[in-house]
Amino acid sequence: MSTPNWKDTLRAIKVPNQRTDARQADSFLTLDDIVTVKKDSLQRQLHRVLSEIEELAREDRWNDILALAYPVEEKFSELCDNGLDLELRARPSSSL
Repeated sequence: MSTPNWKDTLRAIKVPNQRTDARQADSFLTLDDIVTVKKDSLQRQLHRVLSEIEELAREDRWNDILALAYPVEEKFSELCDNGLDLELRARPSSSL
């Protein structure tokens, strides 16, 4: 009775290549999905801030609006970087 050589047995085993190629599509998450999620998150942040500004304006709390929103570049830099700051700059400008 002959016992197989362990090297021959190892060579006979077929192992699929597990390397992931950067060009290969990921079935779980793509770059477009990440960008969409980030844009949605920024839109929600903008809506939340604008809603808070409207609420403060109804209560005539102009100093609180200025404290919340200015300077826009420092407090909401992500919104400015993505071009979502126009409305944020326009709404509280009446409190100046």
